[in-house]
Amino acid sequence: MRPLSGYSYIRATSLEEARAVMGRDPEGNRFLAGGTDLLVKLKKGQIRASRLISLKGIPDLFGLTESEGRIKIGSLVTVNELVDSKLLQEKAALLSMAASELGSRQIRNLATLGGNVCNASPAADLSVALVCLEAQAEIRGVEGTRIESVEGLFRGPGLISLKREDIVSAFWIPVPSGQWCWNYQKLSTRRAMEIGVVNVAIGLRRDRAVCKEVRIGLGAVAPTPMRVRTAEACLGGKQWDPELIERVALMCGQEARCIDDIRASAAYRREMVTHLVRRGLATAWASGDGNKKGK
Repeated sequence: MRPLSGYSYIRATSLEEARAVMGRDPEGNRFLAGGTDLLVKLKKGQIRASRLISLKGIPDLFGLTESEGRIKIGSLVTVNELVDSKLLQEKAALLSMAASELGSRQIRNLATLGGNVCNASPAADLSVALVCLEAQAEIRGVEGTRIESVEGLFRGPGLISLKREDIVSAFWIPVPSGQWCWNYQKLSTRRAMEIGVVNVAIGLRRDRAVCKEVRIGLGAVAPTPMRVRTAEACLGGKQWDPELIERVALMCGQEARCIDDIRASAAYRREMVTHLVRRGLATAWASGDGNKKGK
């Protein structure tokens, strides 16, 4: 890696200032959140920057609160804050589970929710969890504030539907009603500090022996994080049945748009999708409590 040099640094104190500085040189400037991805890419020479605009001095980008049935998470909330949040553990536990799988504790102390999402990696742990939670992104741009689904933000590996001067200020998660059980499965070549080969996010709303509603999110098996809605529809409203679970898991493996790469073959990924969805569904169902993570 090359040493970092050749750029200037500014710490913005408002969204308006950050956008104004970006507007002077949209091609050369870069917004800086936690820096755990951006600084590595700069050191490797994968991207270039004439100026880094730190967003850490902007109060509007912090905070984790609940209001009127929705959880608002500032884009600069760190990953460890997501892991430790009692609010998330109680009402949107899937995001805490996924956050606990990201990197080391040192990385999680720096990495931010907004940075992880805007990096647009198909294997990002937080992105697939947010997609499964049906989260929305609050985006502040030159033309004002707009709301977009997190799922709709992604255009491909490293590609996101944001203009240069857009800043994701917060994420909104609707608090699910009813008894939801969550589970997050991650397959990687090491037990920790590794990019996922397959990520699976599971949510179940159950009523006694009936799976009233199900959400299945997949990561690292398509150009963007994805929901498997055909499989969800197959299981939703049905009695819990092992044979049905097997069919749903196989459907997920078939729906995955896997490729061969340095970490795994497409065939292996599809097989692991089936296995992890099967295990994730069974573990979530057995937990019977959305506040707990199955082991």
